[in-house]
Amino acid sequence: MTGEDHDTGRFEERLDAIEDTPGAPPNRITADTIHDVGRVYAALEERRIEAVIPPIRAPRRKGAQGFATERFRFDPHHDVVRRAAKKRLTPRNSTKSGKWHRSDRRDCARCPLKAQCLPQGAPSRRVHIVANHAAIQRARRKRLAWGENDHAIYTRHRWRVEGAHGTAKTLHGLARAIRRGLENMKIQALLTAIAMNLKKLAAAVMIFFVSIVGSRLAGPTPGIGLKRLFQQPPEPFSRRTHGLASRPR
Repeated sequence: MTGEDHDTGRFEERLDAIEDTPGAPPNRITADTIHDVGRVYAALEERRIEAVIPPIRAPRRKGAQGFATERFRFDPHHDVVRRAAKKRLTPRNSTKSGKWHRSDRRDCARCPLKAQCLPQGAPSRRVHIVANHAAIQRARRKRLAWGENDHAIYTRHRWRVEGAHGTAKTLHGLARAIRRGLENMKIQALLTAIAMNLKKLAAAVMIFFVSIVGSRLAGPTPGIGLKRLFQQPPEPFSRRTHGLASRPR
């Protein structure tokens, strides 16, 4: 993705491509914390795909006053936000990523939690609810119930997927685009993947060759051949031992 769009901007398009490859949708999707957004969870819920995504820690501006947004409960059926004193915050204006919900000034004036809830100088409380907020809350509740299997799945994702991405960026130049345009970026990513796979293939062939040589040197006892191959000091060169004895004159 380019810097002009979020990494999840084409998530549903990539899901379609994943489903077209094996001919069936996956049962589970693993991803890093940048995919902890509402549209990702909503798309996965619609397709009945389990999401193994760790949540982003709720951002809170340094020096922010009043109760955190997590102290309020969103009711998606009535599109209202409920607070500790059982008062409602109704939607007022929409933004690109969600809606602002604001409470009534008279309710805030009579509220016993006014000093702790309201920022300094604010006549009423407002809370920003992002799109698909309910899907985010459901996914985070599932995250709290992760078991050993879920943790093992995400640990495998970190070293197998994120590790490969880090190697491609740090050792193979994928951190910067060589040419402009998505098509040129696809070519660069494909060439990078080919180079990484060739290195893995070369390492596998070397391990296979060394194991064959070691097994021949070991004879009936396995594991001794490699030790002999790497630890035995080299035999001194001799014309007689190497079949290079001089001919009789």
